[in-house]
Amino acid sequence: MFTATLHEAIDSIPRLDLLLELVQAQLPDQGARASMAQMRSSLARALRPGSRARLLLLARRDTGEPAGFAFFNVGSGLESGGDYVWLNELHVAANLRGQGAGRQMLEFLQDWGRRNGTKAIYGVCGVKNGAARSFYQRLGFATEEMCWISKALVP
Repeated sequence: MFTATLHEAIDSIPRLDLLLELVQAQLPDQGARASMAQMRSSLARALRPGSRARLLLLARRDTGEPAGFAFFNVGSGLESGGDYVWLNELHVAANLRGQGAGRQMLEFLQDWGRRNGTKAIYGVCGVKNGAARSFYQRLGFATEEMCWISKALVP
């Protein structure tokens, strides 16, 4: 039902306008807002040459329409003992949830990570987001309470 492709440059993303609409649809859930131009600019910066950021795009086989995405970076850390995948975002279109799209993306990421020598997948999920926590637990991910730190550096 879905095909997964990995993108390292914004120019390689088919139907970018539809992907940006999907990204924009999930922003209110995160308490964020951004214009299409801001999202396109942010994605272009993230996927600039030499970056370790990647976009996993899940598309419907029948239409090619974006069904979900995972945005991640490859980092290096002392705790992981090498490179790891930091999952920034994983989102499935609301009308396609429960059809295996999220599972397919995480399985793709795990396979990709193993092939590329990463030691782990890390990320965060809202403590109150029971559906997401349950989803990750069903796929073998450990979930725990944590303190997320942040500080805006822009006035």
